[in-house]
Amino acid sequence: RIHVENTQFRILNARQEKLIADLGRLNKAATAGVLAASVAHELNQPLQASSLNVEMLQQMLTEQPPDVEAALGMLTHQQEDLARMASIVRTMRGVFSESGAKPHPIDLFALCKNLDLLVNAQTNKRGIHIEYVHEGDTQIQARASELQQVALNLMGNAFDALIAHQTQDPCVRISVRRLDEQVVWT
Repeated sequence: RIHVENTQFRILNARQEKLIADLGRLNKAATAGVLAASVAHELNQPLQASSLNVEMLQQMLTEQPPDVEAALGMLTHQQEDLARMASIVRTMRGVFSESGAKPHPIDLFALCKNLDLLVNAQTNKRGIHIEYVHEGDTQIQARASELQQVALNLMGNAFDALIAHQTQDPCVRISVRRLDEQVVWT
């Protein structure tokens, strides 16, 4: 009888682990759906600016004489827009990768602040301000993608609560600070 119970326990434990893994994948998919519109908005702005910059560069370079100084300034703006788009893509990729990765050193404050790229469209649309507070060394050992998902879920819940309660001047305060031997995130 003990052998049968042990076998049943192992089977149930394996099912539980599979359900937890499936739930994690579903959570990633749900987060991806919520963020898709936000990311599209955030990428659309620099893409439109880049398109206009290319048109203006073409025009500048066909003029006689070409306005090289203005063209170089336009290229600088182009580089900034491309860097912003690359940062958004890197952040998004980080949120949905690293499955099964081992914990590694990360700065928890920087991780939270970088998510601003993904939630910016939501906060602007809803009139929500995010205030960041950083105190001390906020390095920890963790899986960045898992913490990013938690942070995005908490931010989304906070945004929804502020809107549901029709808060005037809605603000979410994210504080990451060193407290003795711990990093506290509120």
